[in-house]
Amino acid sequence: MAALVSQGRACRASTSTAPGTGVPPAALRTAKITGAYIAAIGICLVVAPTTLFGLVFDVVELQRLWIRVFGSLCALLGWYYFGAARDGSRGFLEATVSGRFVLALLLLAIVGSEGVRLPHTGDSFASWFRSSHMGLVLLAATNAAGAAAMHRALRRPT
Repeated sequence: MAALVSQGRACRASTSTAPGTGVPPAALRTAKITGAYIAAIGICLVVAPTTLFGLVFDVVELQRLWIRVFGSLCALLGWYYFGAARDGSRGFLEATVSGRFVLALLLLAIVGSEGVRLPHTGDSFASWFRSSHMGLVLLAATNAAGAAAMHRALRRPT
């Protein structure tokens, strides 16, 4: 946790910022990219919940209604990222760094608590991927990579 706090301090130490925002331009670009992909995933989950969700998770484990709720939350988070990128909300962007690292750790802990299933002979990759909770590992990796990208972007000069 101390590392996450020190990362936040390092992010605030950056001096090169976009005019009038207090946020480095690279961080604003990173927020726009994050907002776009989170919103796109969210909208797809609302429109075609089982199709998209079924690519990485076992659809039987979750009802269609809750997949749509998750999609709605993703779309809303995308909206937040766009707003932060537009207005240069440094506090929000800094909070996403530690928040997404913590989310990645929590997702990995959930997978660990469920047990990791190794592939068996005859399993298709897609079947094994969905049944072994590897979708959560992929989600954890995506969030850790996004947090690292935002951390670097907040520290980067113009």
